[in-house]
Amino acid sequence: MKASNYLEESLGIFQEISDRYNEAICIYSLGQKYYKYGYVEKAEFFLTQALYLSRSLNLPLEKNCLELLKLIK
Repeated sequence: MKASNYLEESLGIFQEISDRYNEAICIYSLGQKYYKYGYVEKAEFFLTQALYLSRSLNLPLEKNCLELLKLIK
């Protein structure tokens, strides 16, 4: 899961520079990747984080987060 390594590295950078928009997208992308590869607990963790962040920033990502979280539960 090389892509996840790059996403986690990018997440750290976005958090460091306080880029909340790209942080939310990166967290959502990590949730997607973990879901795709069957890491359900990790996927749920990241998707829940992305959901809260997207709600606080009023991003259109909320719907996508909810759809994937419904598949997990």
